[in-house]
Amino acid sequence: MATATGIDELVAWRAQMDASLRADDGWLALAGLFWLDEGANTFGSGADCDLVFPEGTCPVLLGTFHRTGDEVRMELATGVEAAVDGRPVEGSVPLRHDDGGPGTPEIVTVGRLAFHVLVRGPRVGIRLRDHDSAVRAAFTGRAWFEPDPAAVVSARFERFPEGTTIPITNVLGDTEDNPSPGRVHFRLAGTDCSMDAVASGKQLFFIFRDRTNGDSTYGAGRFLYVPVPPGDTVTLDFNRAVSPPCAFTVHATCPLAPAQNHLPVAVEAGERHDGDHH
Repeated sequence: MATATGIDELVAWRAQMDASLRADDGWLALAGLFWLDEGANTFGSGADCDLVFPEGTCPVLLGTFHRTGDEVRMELATGVEAAVDGRPVEGSVPLRHDDGGPGTPEIVTVGRLAFHVLVRGPRVGIRLRDHDSAVRAAFTGRAWFEPDPAAVVSARFERFPEGTTIPITNVLGDTEDNPSPGRVHFRLAGTDCSMDAVASGKQLFFIFRDRTNGDSTYGAGRFLYVPVPPGDTVTLDFNRAVSPPCAFTVHATCPLAPAQNHLPVAVEAGERHDGDHH
């Protein structure tokens, strides 16, 4: 059985996950995802802009994004006050995107809005957040299954050769090869299961589906992160399985579970979900 200390840690972790969702840079603040054409792309709240930001959140014309391949330069309209990573800017400035190395992406703030450049496969876009988002204000909290000691399992970690990758497809239909450090083998609900991990810093990242998806959990699947083990054994705590960002906003570009991560059991642990979006 789980100890009181273990339950307390789980409750604290779940509260932290809830807070991260509600944060200024959390998924609930998303207000738009706009794909850029090559060349000039005007943006602002005006209906004749190429990228139309939500009405009332900013001036009619904020400026123009100039895209060349995956490079983007922002040219602000006259009189627009903006900051990049907290530094006041004016005129024309280049913007690092979310796949551009350390310290990226650069965050542009204009009043209540914040946005940055992102790259997804062949697409280059602008992800927009509204700190006064009505969705964020109305959010009532994540929903969870009751903690289940049986959902904490020991797994054998099979390390893959250095450089191994697995293809991961996102909700846009783009497929990219992701570094995979290995596979876990475990028994859950009396059934032999396995999942391939995606590398995520010092963590193993599992994108998985199970037989609860579309019923009591989010239809596209869930995520689970665990520390990279020093040896060949790792603990999987499905009480910490979470819904992907797509469960909370239509403006996310979530990865989908590869076929080998479709579990043949119902994992009634971790985060619940009972609708298209909260």
